[in-house]
Amino acid sequence: MEEVNRIASDTTFGGQNLLDGTYGTSFQVGADANQTISFSMQTVGATTNTLTADGGFTLSGIASVASGVTGKAYSTLAGSVQAGDGFADIFAATSISVSTQDNAQ
Repeated sequence: MEEVNRIASDTTFGGQNLLDGTYGTSFQVGADANQTISFSMQTVGATTNTLTADGGFTLSGIASVASGVTGKAYSTLAGSVQAGDGFADIFAATSISVSTQDNAQ
């Protein structure tokens, strides 16, 4: 747990902490001023995500993320998880979209 929290508190980019919930920025992706991608990070750490290292793991902070990605509550998804299912198979992103302020010309 201490190592997860240390990584969360020490991970910086350009002098800003990336994993404490305060990082947000916009990246220029095109020639025009309004062609940007906005990005923000949520808080990450053992306390925030209730990370438990007891031969397995628990991520209680992921409930709202799972709901947003799949449209189903985390408790609904948890009922269909089998002991043999791999982590990558369970939490694989199947449909990701990125939008910008203007359509590409």
